[in-house]
Amino acid sequence: MKLRKLFYTTLSTPEILDFRKTAMIYSFSWIFDGKNLYLVVSYNPVTIAKVSQIDHELKVEAYSEQKTITKSELSEKIEITLGLNEKIEEFYEKIREDPLLKYVPTALRGARLRSVDLWTGIVTAICQQNASFKQGWTMLYNLYRKTGRTFRVENHDVLILPTPNQVLEIKPDTLKECKLGYRSQTLVEVAKVLESGDLEEDPLYQDPYSAEKILKKIKGIGQYSARLTLVLSLREYALPPIDRWTTRLVQEAYGLESRSFKTVEKAIKTRWGKWAGLGVFFLTVVLDAVPLSKALLRLRKGELKPRADAKELTPLTLWKKL
Repeated sequence: MKLRKLFYTTLSTPEILDFRKTAMIYSFSWIFDGKNLYLVVSYNPVTIAKVSQIDHELKVEAYSEQKTITKSELSEKIEITLGLNEKIEEFYEKIREDPLLKYVPTALRGARLRSVDLWTGIVTAICQQNASFKQGWTMLYNLYRKTGRTFRVENHDVLILPTPNQVLEIKPDTLKECKLGYRSQTLVEVAKVLESGDLEEDPLYQDPYSAEKILKKIKGIGQYSARLTLVLSLREYALPPIDRWTTRLVQEAYGLESRSFKTVEKAIKTRWGKWAGLGVFFLTVVLDAVPLSKALLRLRKGELKPRADAKELTPLTLWKKL
């Protein structure tokens, strides 16, 4: 379906913003085409924002099935999605001498986490369960390609995930083709909860600890998936998503005697403060989300800068390869 253009507006950019890096990190080809960023701002009616940078402004064009969004509403959504109001310089001060993240303020200066809606955040987290970077993002890619819907913005096709209700109507064989394994059932369980309206969304925006508990009530959603969802969807960084990969790197970098969850979490929170979750996000980027053995080797060699020209699949090259 081709969406019609509603209007365009402009946003001033903060002093510290690298639009290109922000747009390319963890993007598929239909999200970032090398110049323009395509963001889903509404599922009903489907509304997509095309964002590009012109000098010190962002040009934001709205495309939709219906005219139900205003310029001010769109501007607010884009500001939140791109984290334009986050004081990222405070994060840089925390990590400037950090053994793991010290190159983020230089090699990734101005790059910001691009947040997503709650549903997309949960689906993304499900695909990362007990999976390598390549496995997880291939699963998510398959979901988009095999079950998603396509909308045309000018001459560019944008894929969006099926809604929770649509997931419940997908045939099991189709989900099986996405190669999610046991995660398919978790996806269905989440879709049921969201479709039933049982998920209490308001507390999710008030207290991260309550939000984590609410998400963990969903069958198949554990601590890591809940916290990753909070980082990706709500820009809530207080509770870092910690998996085996992060645990070993933190233990090695900080010389921790124990690799227990509490020990690692305390070390992260002590060093990165309220930016702990964002720190974990950028840790995957600076190390190109390589397997643990390679990540440890790079840490020992001090190779903590991302390789934007890498031939392999990395957070910075997804948009070129998938």
